[in-house]
Amino acid sequence: MRTFPEKIPMPPVVSIIMAVRNDAQRLPRTLDTIVRQSFQDWELIVIDDGSADGSRKVAERIAAVDPRIRVIAGRRSGIGPSRNRAMQDARGEWIAVADSDDLWHPEKLERQLAFLRDHPSVGLLGTYGYRISGTGRRLGTFDLGPRSLAEFEQHRVRAEPFGLIHASALFRRDLVELAGGYPTDYPLGLDLAYFNLRLAPHTNVLALPERLVFIEVRPDSVQRRRVHHAVDAHDSVALNLRRQREGLPELPYRAAVETLSAGSLLQRLARERVRARHRRYTQGASALAAGSPIGLTHLSLALLVAPLYSARRLFSQVAPLALERLRGHGASGAAHRQP
Repeated sequence: MRTFPEKIPMPPVVSIIMAVRNDAQRLPRTLDTIVRQSFQDWELIVIDDGSADGSRKVAERIAAVDPRIRVIAGRRSGIGPSRNRAMQDARGEWIAVADSDDLWHPEKLERQLAFLRDHPSVGLLGTYGYRISGTGRRLGTFDLGPRSLAEFEQHRVRAEPFGLIHASALFRRDLVELAGGYPTDYPLGLDLAYFNLRLAPHTNVLALPERLVFIEVRPDSVQRRRVHHAVDAHDSVALNLRRQREGLPELPYRAAVETLSAGSLLQRLARERVRARHRRYTQGASALAAGSPIGLTHLSLALLVAPLYSARRLFSQVAPLALERLRGHGASGAAHRQP
């Protein structure tokens, strides 16, 4: 009897990578927003970064009923190495990044892919989003990333890092072969470094101005150490962008921070001021997200410490949401009602 080789399944269009550590409570709702995508030709690679709370079992239970989901049991090596491991196993033409505590609009992938078909020079595309509380209540808008190629080029020419919502990112898999993986020495801001230093030199980067992701405000985001790391990550990326422009090799994170710390007294004071204003603002936002009225006190202090910075952020994040509520629908239409 003649036998035929087993048919090899076609690779999906999109490989979604997710590194998870101790997020069993939030993981099911996040996976649900992926499974419910209107665009269905995807695979999801979940790599467990040494969780101790049953996150891997949660993912495996969902993967048992959806063959597009693969779960990899990893050691606690860090989010960066875990993401890199997941990208090695990706088979799709495009790689989408999902974070275990953030949510996607049902048409996120469909709308991004439609935009990318019409703009082939763009190899990395993010979207706008909303900030939400742990209960899913919308707290404000989160509009981040260059909206035009001219704006993207300005960032590159000026060696200014651009922001992009990490959970919204969709990029070509062949860029990974050119750029390598996420840096593994940044304690925070791996996405900022990866997008600006590794991917941006090889492709155009844009943000689709539609709010298609929902980013949870977490109380641990206001810890002093995290705030300091966030400022250091931004400044380290900016320093390396300037070096990149001058044809100099990239400095590892710790070496970049030491270089910045050796700056003049005025430069060091300026960095401390940025830390202070960022900490006050995020303390207020986090407290309000948790339903605590003390958030108003922190925001008032933020306005005193850095009035222009705080007022600008409040206006840009809260005013659009207030306008949406007055109109009675989301910025992208009634179909966008998620959390």
